[in-house]
Amino acid sequence: GCMHSPDEFTITPGNKSEEVSISVIVPDTGIPTTRSMADGGEDQVQTVDLLIFDATDSDHEIFMQWVEVESGSISMSSSEGILYVSFKARPDATDFRTRIVVVANSSLANIVSGFEAGVTEKKEVMAALIHATQGSSPSDWKWKADDSSLSGYTAIPMYGEKLLEGKINPLMSPIGDIVLTRMLARID
Repeated sequence: GCMHSPDEFTITPGNKSEEVSISVIVPDTGIPTTRSMADGGEDQVQTVDLLIFDATDSDHEIFMQWVEVESGSISMSSSEGILYVSFKARPDATDFRTRIVVVANSSLANIVSGFEAGVTEKKEVMAALIHATQGSSPSDWKWKADDSSLSGYTAIPMYGEKLLEGKINPLMSPIGDIVLTRMLARID
């Protein structure tokens, strides 16, 4: 058979395919869980990135694509105490069993360059999502939890995923039932 050269794969946000609607659920909204953040601070979704995996072999899922969602397409709504975040994205149509991973509030632009489409396994991608702070003083590694401070505010990263029984295609129904999980321990 034919083999693709690795430089034939490109990982770029924005794609030529049709828009797909996606809705995710932010967990435990309205429950005060930290003392450091203002009401609703833990529930903010400011950025969304999608990672698309070929899940044909469930033991060795393979990274296929990164899609950076345009911030203008992200909307939040609440119904019966549940916070929903909806957005539109343009992942390429797939012809394989597909897993969609949603990462909120943690731009992947700096790490996706290390992923090779069609080669990198999901476990390697998940390891790259680990958030670590660095520095020699507490101000270097403390989480910026107060959105009123001059030093800014860092929204809590969240993660969720869904295995699609079908494939991504332009005619599919909106993708839903993805519950996000906060990627940090509580901040006090």
